[in-house]
Amino acid sequence: MKTRQLTTQIQALLQLTDDYRVITIEIDHEYQNATKSKVYVKNHEFDAVELPWKDNKKNISRIPRGVYAYTKILRSSNGKPAIWLRDVPNRSEILIHQGTKPEHSQGCIVMPEYNKLHEIMQEKGFIVLLNKN
Repeated sequence: MKTRQLTTQIQALLQLTDDYRVITIEIDHEYQNATKSKVYVKNHEFDAVELPWKDNKKNISRIPRGVYAYTKILRSSNGKPAIWLRDVPNRSEILIHQGTKPEHSQGCIVMPEYNKLHEIMQEKGFIVLLNKN
């Protein structure tokens, strides 16, 4: 699979030996009101939902594809766990968190099975966001 090969190459470039420090998110399908994505971590695969692409506009658009550092946090709004994507261009407070619909987000990436992802991830690492192959 092309996505897993690219993830392996990125891990090598970043000199990461722990497979659980890299999350790869690839667009699966784009709809008018949502973007469905696949999340890959080592041998695990999860579904995710994002807002549609609207030129990276705050609160209404998904974020640009790229590589971002992440940190696991507890959300200040509700104390629930999330993954914070750092240094997203022209955006702040972009998270991966629990949710099932694009309406559960203001630009974040939401996942129905977020808690399973949170359990296996290391405290810090990198997110790789890819367009559809």
